Amino acid sequence: MIDLSKLQRFGFPATTFLLPELEKQNIECGTLYLSETAKKKPPRITHSDNAAKNTIIVCCPLDAPIMLQGSDNLVVIIGASNKQARMGLNFWGDNAIFAIGQGTTVGGLEAEFRNDDALIIGADCMISKGVTFRPNDMHPVFDETDRQINKSAPIVVRDHVWIGQSVMVLKGKTIEAGAVIGAGSVITKDVPQACAVGGNPAKIVRERIYWTRDRIPTYSERQEAKSYIQPVIGVAATGR
Repeated sequence: MIDLSKLQRFGFPATTFLLPELEKQNIECGTLYLSETAKKKPPRITHSDNAAKNTIIVCCPLDAPIMLQGSDNLVVIIGASNKQARMGLNFWGDNAIFAIGQGTTVGGLEAEFRNDDALIIGADCMISKGVTFRPNDMHPVFDETDRQINKSAPIVVRDHVWIGQSVMVLKGKTIEAGAVIGAGSVITKDVPQACAVGGNPAKIVRERIYWTRDRIPTYSERQEAKSYIQPVIGVAATGR
């Protein structure tokens, strides 16, 4: 039984990170679990001598170097079983979490993790090329009392979010379900549900929108995508 309890505090339904049958492999820096499709193109893992007790779960073909310098990190990459995901992940500390849910596709993602950092991406998201997530500032900054003033904070991307090319998402931000992030945007604030944002810093350009993965969607696909906008319409109608 694989322990995914670390993901519970982020409030995703259990189906977002539902695991298929996996093969367990003991590696020098921890444990690697691979699905049948992931075995066709497994991650390229490098690690320091002191890296230990890391858990890496991969359920799709992966073009990804994963560098581990610490211990007790959790990597869960479910994605789309028939599509290769591309990313680069560097773990410089301990107890970090990186997770991608069911059906999410990744054209090119980069992320760096320090102690206790978290980046959680939900189900059915579409991540374009050159997308960077920064759950930390990489280097600490202190005030005159020696108190660190730029601590890390988790990044959460809810289900069915489309992130365009060359976007940067900064620490502590949540992108709600159904949102669209325009190419080249820098996310410095939380993004509300079912809206489109763009710019540096990103601002809302349209509210109550929905998007589909297929260029010519069927009626059922449109209705499913539109379900993410329904709670927003309901809130607007009641004036809350």
